[in-house]
Order: sequence, then C-alpha cells, then structure tokens
Amino acid sequence: MVFIKNINNITLLPLKKESNMKKLEVGQVLWGVKIKNRPKEASKSFTVTKIGRQYFYASDNLQYEHCTVRFRRQDWVQDESAIYPVEEWQLYESEKHYNEMIELGNKNKGLEAFFRQTGCKKLETVNEILDLIKEDQNDK
Repeated sequence: MVFIKNINNITLLPLKKESNMKKLEVGQVLWGVKIKNRPKEASKSFTVTKIGRQYFYASDNLQYEHCTVRFRRQDWVQDESAIYPVEEWQLYESEKHYNEMIELGNKNKGLEAFFRQTGCKKLETVNEILDLIKEDQNDK
C-alpha cells in the first residue's frame, strides 16, 4: 500500500518493514558498509558463503578463503568476537536498501526536529499522525 499524505506541508510516507531480516541463502549478494575505520573503501558487495544458527559467513573475494567474515544473523553486523577486526562491516540487502535506510534516518531526524521545535497546532493533525503511526506499526 503506497500513499502520500500532506499534513502541514510535510509529506508523510508509510515506513517499509525492515527487510534486512530476509531469509539468507548461500550465494546471495549483500551490500556492506564500513561502520568502523571508514577511509578508503567504505562500501562493497559480499557473497554469503555459509549460514549457521547464530552467525553467517560472507566473503568480499570468493577466491581467497581468508577473506571470509563472520556476521551475526540478528543484525547483520560483523561479529567482533571472531577475530580482532581492524574494520567492522554492516550488511544490507542491497545498495538501494542501504540508501533508503539513510534517507529514512534523515527524514526521521527532520520530523523529530520539527516536533521538538514547533509541534502541531491542531488536534486533528496530531490524530492523523498518530493514525499513520498505528498503521505503520501494524504493517510490521
């Protein structure tokens, strides 16, 4: 269900369900972004090589086994306990999904700043926003 609703000149879109808990498959290509020590190559693709109950393994270079990295299944973040990581990676379903999450975060910050500074002047507007939030929560 896609809809756009304008409330006090703010366009509200329904939030998508978090899809990074999609079922993993060996051979699946995921998008990785560095979250620690970001210079140089800050993003690249990883291929899932092995899936366990709590962890899965992905490689950025399938030719070399030492390039395989262990990730937690619960949040798709590199597992720091496996080795002492010089860099740490967060995986996403795709580069597009990562960009959507960044845009969503920026829009959420904008909404938060709006409500912190001015808020809504009409009860009707607040009720409409709360209804949209309830719809979003029901979609999850």
